[in-house]
Formats: sequence, structure tokens, C-alpha cells
Amino acid sequence: DGTLDSQCDWTLDARPIYRVLQLDILAYSPNGLASGDGSATFAAIDAYAQALASRQDPAAATGAPRAQITTVPGLGTAAFTATQVYQVGGAITDVVSTVIRYRNVVITVVLNGLDHSNRGGYGPESISQLSAGSLAVARAAFAKLQK
Repeated sequence: DGTLDSQCDWTLDARPIYRVLQLDILAYSPNGLASGDGSATFAAIDAYAQALASRQDPAAATGAPRAQITTVPGLGTAAFTATQVYQVGGAITDVVSTVIRYRNVVITVVLNGLDHSNRGGYGPESISQLSAGSLAVARAAFAKLQK
């Protein structure tokens, strides 16, 4: 589809901690459907804007809650973190995403943690730890991108 994509997932499952970390790095190529002049940078700008919009105002069919958004100055060309709290079947899962755009690349880090499980002895999870973890992984990925 004209993008170069690298994805990794890690899971930590050691009671009472259950975390899932997802790292996705996409390098966009020029695309006639992108805004502006259709360049790779504009394709990444569009993808970044879509990532922000989908967290600020998620489609009802997704069941995702609205996120609390915080911009992250000085990281890439643009960056934000989004915090969402999912409540499903008695379980509460905190999800913190960090999204960075740099030129034609979008880095997305998502860190999930169970705040309360309805069984299994997991939780509670600290949103501040999830936020710090998501941001640390995003910064490390961005640092590697710049080399």
C-alpha cells in the first residue's frame, strides 16, 4: 500500500501485573489521495490527524471511550499522548497511546494495563506508570529513527 511498516508486540503476564505493549512504525510514501501535494510527508500528516481524531472522538461502533489528549512538545514534528479507560464486563483496562510524527514517519506506542480484573488477581495498574512507559518507548523509537 505504499508504506513501510514495522510492528512489535510484547506482553507481561506476572500477577498482579498484566501489560501489553505495541509498537508500530510506519514510513509513508507519496500518495495521490493524501492532502496537500500528495507527498509522503502529507500522507503522514493525514495519518497522524486520523490517529488523533479517532482517539478524541471514536466511532460509536468501536466501543472505545473518548481519550484525554495531551500534546508532547519537542518530540518529533508533532506528538500527543492519549489516555483511555475501558470498562468491559467488570474489568477496567487503562490504555495509554503515544503518537509521534516526524517527516513522513508515524510512530505509535500503545501500552495497556489492567486496573481491575473481574477474575485472575490482576491490577491495580497505575496510569502514571503506563504514561511514563508509553512515552519512554516512543522516545527510544524516535531516537533510533533519527540515527
